Amino acid sequence: MVNYIVRKPTKEDVEYIIEHARAEDVAEVEALDGSTIRECLEDTPNLLDCSQVWEVNGKPVAIFGITKQNGPLNVGIIWLLATDELHKYTMKFARYCKEVFEKMSRGYAYLFNYIHTENKTSIEWLKWLGFKVSDPIPLGHKGANFHKFELRNV
Repeated sequence: MVNYIVRKPTKEDVEYIIEHARAEDVAEVEALDGSTIRECLEDTPNLLDCSQVWEVNGKPVAIFGITKQNGPLNVGIIWLLATDELHKYTMKFARYCKEVFEKMSRGYAYLFNYIHTENKTSIEWLKWLGFKVSDPIPLGHKGANFHKFELRNV
């Protein structure tokens, strides 16, 4: 029997995700600003408080969250990083994440982020969650193309 849990992350979970990140996530982070997964997570404010881990059989498979933006509006940057294990549990993760996403996003008037044009699976997942995905624009490191994705009045 497979055991699925969504919970707050630990430092060990973050380290595991860094060491086992999906190739498409590594490529996306590098394409955006030339940084590594480690640098990306280390630069995330309140990482352990603003995120969740999806664990399968005792192993972290994905970390995701919403980073609140400073300012008077309830605006958040939504994000997800995963290991290759996620591909084994795509349908189960989709069911789990929809409910967790609805809870996490309460109180935000606007959620957004950018996604690399090559990250096709994640683009489809975002559309399934209800995000509007814009046409690609050159935004990243060395002119890489990214789509803005956004959700208003969550």
